[in-house]
Amino acid sequence: MTVLEKSALGLVVSNINFALQLYARAHKTGRPGVEIRHQAADAGPNSRLPDIYFTCNYASLVAQGIVTGLPDLTVAIKSSSDTIVAMRETATYYLANGSRLVWLVYPNYRLVEVYRTDQDVEMLDKRQLLIGHDVLPGFELPVADVFDDPFVN
Repeated sequence: MTVLEKSALGLVVSNINFALQLYARAHKTGRPGVEIRHQAADAGPNSRLPDIYFTCNYASLVAQGIVTGLPDLTVAIKSSSDTIVAMRETATYYLANGSRLVWLVYPNYRLVEVYRTDQDVEMLDKRQLLIGHDVLPGFELPVADVFDDPFVN
């Protein structure tokens, strides 16, 4: 991954995490975070490192090691080393193991795929809103804002 790609991915992470932080503070519901390793309860040694997550319960913060249980919302952002197939397999894994909402973000295409249990996948573009459904009631973020660079008009 190039420095330029890391910078672009960092901007997307920052934009989404900022919106989730504002939501958490306003609604006093849950905790967002970035790149914290999580492990499903029955996953054995298998753990995952979501790019961004939101956990709705108020479990104690883990000072060291892996968080047990997967977050309610998981966000994965595609880098050049990821395949779309692998991204979609990741979404399926998260939903099958406890996450209730998964956003797959594709910076090169400026698209977001939304996965929910027992629902069709939604493909959102810059004209649409990313919403929190029942996981983050009232949360709305324009997809355009996910990719917005404040220094570029």
